[in-house]
Amino acid sequence: EIDALRDVGALPPQNCERQLTEQYRRIKRPLVAFALGGGNTDLQVNGSLIMITSSFPAEGKTFTSLNLSISMSLEKDVSVLLVDADIANPRLSTLLSRRGARGLFDALGQETLDAETLVVDTDIPGLSFLPAGTTTHESSELLASHRMAALMASLVANHPRRLVLLDSPPLLLTNESRELASVAGQVLLVVRAGVTPQESVREATALIPDGKHVGVVLNQVDPSSSDVS
Repeated sequence: EIDALRDVGALPPQNCERQLTEQYRRIKRPLVAFALGGGNTDLQVNGSLIMITSSFPAEGKTFTSLNLSISMSLEKDVSVLLVDADIANPRLSTLLSRRGARGLFDALGQETLDAETLVVDTDIPGLSFLPAGTTTHESSELLASHRMAALMASLVANHPRRLVLLDSPPLLLTNESRELASVAGQVLLVVRAGVTPQESVREATALIPDGKHVGVVLNQVDPSSSDVS
């Protein structure tokens, strides 16, 4: 699975792996620390729900979600559940060979269906995955419903030492992503260096509700350039 993901560019090439590993280690530290309550023994329920989003598509959000979840899975004190919540482009489900499998949207649409039964293990120790599942004309409303909030809370309650990462639609593309931001305790905004306009970043961050722990990842930085705006 790792080799297949690397072949399609979802993981860094081996010659860049060490550098990217260190970068994701720095990215995850404040997220994990906040989820753990700044060193307390119990996870903060909302803090353990981490939404990864962007302003627009093609900014590296899914790449970041996957690589960050792998980095977090190396932590000794937690397990990681990666959730494909991108209704517009469920690319994670394709990358992890779960396109068409039942998942998040099936559990949202069927109240008797336990989302936990749809979680699958990956080849990466400590990392499990909830596919997007089957979308319908009601999926957008379901993503913004109280059931979504309850479902996310249950995924944390079932495994108190679990971090849940949501690969979300872009903030400036759909209303659903803004609803997801209200559910998550932490929001990580992926910004493509030299491409994403600063005004778009400001617009996207303005849509994140107050009280959230917000981080920004500058993606695809050209190391030969000093311009990272």
